[in-house]
Amino acid sequence: MDKKRSILGRLIEGSGKPLKDVDAAGRAQLLKALAWLVPVGVFFFFAVTFASLSAGAGIVQALLIGLGLGLLAPLLVYAFLSLFVIGGTANFLGRLYGGGSTGTPTPPSYWRAQALSVRGSHREALEALEAEVLNDPGDPGPCLRAAALCIEELDDHEAAVKWYKRARKAERITAETDAYVSIRLVDLHEAQGENGRAMVELRRLLERHPDSQYVRAARARLKALKAELEESRQQEGEAE
Repeated sequence: MDKKRSILGRLIEGSGKPLKDVDAAGRAQLLKALAWLVPVGVFFFFAVTFASLSAGAGIVQALLIGLGLGLLAPLLVYAFLSLFVIGGTANFLGRLYGGGSTGTPTPPSYWRAQALSVRGSHREALEALEAEVLNDPGDPGPCLRAAALCIEELDDHEAAVKWYKRARKAERITAETDAYVSIRLVDLHEAQGENGRAMVELRRLLERHPDSQYVRAARARLKALKAELEESRQQEGEAE
């Protein structure tokens, strides 16, 4: 998507504050992984180095062994847990609670969706998010996650538009999130060359959220789109 024309990019650059996006979940997961890998890696390094020295290895050799195992071992353990334990547990919980009684609390399906997405099963992740929407239709969160998944992993902008519109219908959607959905829809419509629909979303944003922090950028973008439309009409008239 063209950053020069992205109203989301303009808003981020103008306010100096990154918007709360569904991508934050992925970044948080990565930070948690690093927070776990670094101390474990240091522990493995010293433990293996000391053991190598005790076994009679030279200092350089012991350091190389410690460095190799200290880095590789945590990565291998994390990969195993992510692919088989976390993902497998999420699938098991989904099956276990999916067939339970109505009185049994259901764990959030986005756990399973995230595990499936990490494993590359993006379609199945969407199905898990769909189940979460059916379980709690008033929560816009799963729809926002699904829209982001469609954009980032499946490159399916049409499906993303549908998910954003479903999020808009959620009962517990806040004014800020509703405005954010409009912004994302503007970006998607522009990326597909649907400037008319983008203008409709911008007008909706201005009408429904006149006090939003995004109003100034929305007005500027709407003005630019109107100018582009007028210029295009003039060129068509001259061509005739």
